[in-house]
Formats: sequence, structure tokens, C-alpha cells
Amino acid sequence: MGISEGDTLSETSNHKVLEQTQLALAEIQALYHVAHTLIRFGDLPELLQAVVDSVVKVLSANRAALITLDVEARRVLHFVKGGLGTQDIIEIPFEELWEGLSGWVIREMKPALSPKGVPDPRESLNVQRRRAETHAGSIIVVPVQYQDKVLGTLTAINSPEEREFNQRDVELMMAMAGQSGIAIENARLYSALQEANADLERRVAERTAELTETNVRLQNKIAERDRAMRALQVSERRFRLLVENMNDGLAVIDESLAFTYVNHRFCELLGYLPDELIRRPLVFFLDAVNRDIFEEHIARRRKGEQSLHELAWTKKDGHSVFTLVSGTPLLDDDGKFLGSFAVVTDITERKRAEKEHLAHLRFFESMDQVNRIIQGTNDLEKMLNDLLDLVL
Repeated sequence: MGISEGDTLSETSNHKVLEQTQLALAEIQALYHVAHTLIRFGDLPELLQAVVDSVVKVLSANRAALITLDVEARRVLHFVKGGLGTQDIIEIPFEELWEGLSGWVIREMKPALSPKGVPDPRESLNVQRRRAETHAGSIIVVPVQYQDKVLGTLTAINSPEEREFNQRDVELMMAMAGQSGIAIENARLYSALQEANADLERRVAERTAELTETNVRLQNKIAERDRAMRALQVSERRFRLLVENMNDGLAVIDESLAFTYVNHRFCELLGYLPDELIRRPLVFFLDAVNRDIFEEHIARRRKGEQSLHELAWTKKDGHSVFTLVSGTPLLDDDGKFLGSFAVVTDITERKRAEKEHLAHLRFFESMDQVNRIIQGTNDLEKMLNDLLDLVL
């Protein structure tokens, strides 16, 4: 029996889809590795170096740099570099950066792919000379931002004798920059939270040293604070252990946004059996708010964009599970949307830990107010009235 032309075309199409799927899975694995790498770091300098090292590894780049900026103050905050060609990266002032691809990327808020061997009109003559002196070939520069806040730029560089970067590399860089923006902002917030917590600890210690008659009444509260801190530390250790050892969910949807594949971990997250999920629309498992979030990101994936975002799913028992979703579109050669892959990471414990930490900080603020009331008057009746007003 002969093979018809239609069968041949179908086989070719299936082969292309398979190649596209394999490539998409490889990119998901790379981004998944980057995300897990960034989660491990709370210290900002270590985090920035991890971002640069990840870019070099994922893109096989000769060198890379991450620059954070204060655009309003026209000041470079961090200049972190890595890769075999690190010695060719020269730390330059803000004004020269602004005349080059980094400045263009920040002004336009879109990535720049600059080929080797051709003067790039987006660079000043001075920057072009610097580029030649530092043995730079093909270059990618992408913006690093968190929501609408510009944090800086992420750059990958190959030498002139090495390969040209392509649009796929740009998309990977944009995805890594998105992950990096979230991680950098979280590290900054965490640092600010530590400073605020240290300041609260200092003020509580100062107030406690000044207290005499009220000291006995406060001992129980201090013990309660210590227990809460230990419980929080235990919760944080469990969360870190979960992040380092978790098996994440993997889900695939088709062009109609119905599940075509779910792994065991994803089923565990939602509390369903595989047969209860396959062929059912994804939005069935989201409330109205999270449907809007999903629709926003699936619209980007229909355009061929990857995205990283949070999503709360409604489980079979009616409870919610909070997740971090790293989604990648699946397109045919003509750019037609065929579906999407997503790695789904359970972040419910992180949400709970953040809530407990916030409650802890509010407790200290209340204690500070109590101390101020007690020291602010010798009138017992007024003191009791003020304390009742605070409690009520």
C-alpha cells in the first residue's frame, strides 16, 4: 500500500510539532532550573551573580552582565559580570551606558538584539569603539523590571568568532529577566523587612530596659513573641526544604485551553484523578479573579510569549492552592497557537509564612504603642483608658 501525499504532510507536521515540543520542554527545564537557583538566594549580591551565571550557562554565552540602575539619579547601583570572557567586560559610568544599548533598552522598554560586525545605530560612536576594543560580537540586552518599575538591564555577549544570538535566545533572556526582576525585588523587600525587624527589636529592647513596674506584665508577652519567632523560623525552614526537594506539577493544554496531559504531582495539587482533569477546560478550576489573571497571560502566550506568574487554583475539596506558573506557548511553523506547557510550583506554604511574618510585625507595633502609652502618663485612669482604646 502506497503512502499518500497527505500522510507525508501529516508525518512532517507531526515531526515539526515534536521538535517544537522538545525544544519548548528544554526551555522550560532551563527556566525551571533558573527559577530554583534564584529561590535559594536571599542576599542581593549573591542573587545578582546567580542571575549572570545562569544566563551564561543557559545561552552558552561568552560573558554576561547584570546592571541595576537608579535612572532618576543617573547612577549605577550594581555591575555584576560573569563568564569566560569576564575580563573583557569593563565597568563604565552611567552616561556611557545611557549612550549604548542599555540606555536604548531602558528608554524603549524592549529588548535589543545586535549582530556582530555591523555598526549599531543605537550606540554612540564612543560606545561602538568600546565594543570593538572589548572584543564584543553578537549582543543581547533586555530590560529587567518588576511590574512597572525599571530595575536595570541584563546583557549577554559573544566574541566575534562565536555564534550569533537569535530571537529564541532573546525570548529566553526576556523570560530569565522576568524571573530575575521578581527575585531581585523580593530580595530587596526581604532586606528591608530584616532592617525593619532589627529596628523594631532595638526599639523594643530600649523600651523594655526603661520599664520597671510594667516589666512583670510584659514578660508573658515577650515569651509569646519568642515562641512566635521560633515557630516562624521552623515554618521558614520547612518551606526552604519544600522548595529544594519539591516535585512540581506539569500540565499541557490544547488550543481550546483544555487539559491534554497532567502529571501525578499536578493531580495531587488539585486533588483530582487524571481522568477527572483530562479534556476539561483549565478555567473550570479557577475562580473569577484568577480566571482574569490566566486570560491575561494566555493572551501573551497566544502571541508566542513566555510568562511567569502566580495563580490560585480551586481544589476538589473547595480549598485554594497557590502556585507559581511558568508557561511556554506551543506554536507551529506559521506561529499558530497549538497549546501551552506549564510548570506549576506549589507556593501555598510561602503565602502562609508571609502572613505569619506580617502578623508578627503588627504585634511588635502594638507592643510599641503599649509602651508609649505606659510611659506617656502617670495618670493610671488615663493609662487604662488609652490601653482600652488601643485594644478596642
